[in-house]
Amino acid sequence: MAAGQLLRTSPKVLASAATPSNKSRSKRTSELILLGIVWNSFSNAFSAGVGVSLSAAATLLGITSTLHLLYFHFTSLLLKKAGSFTHGEITAASFVASHKTLAFGLPLIKTVFEGDPLLPMYCAPLMLIHPAQLFIGGVLAGRRREEGEKL
Repeated sequence: MAAGQLLRTSPKVLASAATPSNKSRSKRTSELILLGIVWNSFSNAFSAGVGVSLSAAATLLGITSTLHLLYFHFTSLLLKKAGSFTHGEITAASFVASHKTLAFGLPLIKTVFEGDPLLPMYCAPLMLIHPAQLFIGGVLAGRRREEGEKL
C-alpha cells in the first residue's frame, strides 16, 4: 500500500495512468484482485464448512438486501431534506454510504474473530450481500439516472 501511495505522487506515473489504455488495464486489474479476494473468501468459508442451510442463506440474503435498500434510501432522503446537494451528489453519497465491500470487511472480520470456529458464519452475511449489492446497485443506478434526466 505504501508503494502504491508513493507511486501516485510521481508525475510520470500520473501522466501514464491518465491514458485510456492504462485506465482500462488498471480497472481490470482492480476487478481481478477483488474477484480473487471474493473467490478466496468463498473457498475458505466452504472448505471450512460454513454450514448455512439454503433457507437460512435465503433469509440472510433477504434481510441484508432489505437493510441495504433501507440505508440507501434513508441516506437519500436525509440529503434531500438538507436541500443543498445536487441529484448527482445525493446519488453518489447514497451509494457510498450503503455499500459495504468484501475486500475491506473480510480481512477485518478475520482479524477480529481469528481462531473462532464460527468465523465462516460471521463471514456469510458479507459474502451474500456483496453480490446482492452489485445487482441492486445496477438496478438503482438505472433508476437514479432516469430520475436525474427528468429533473
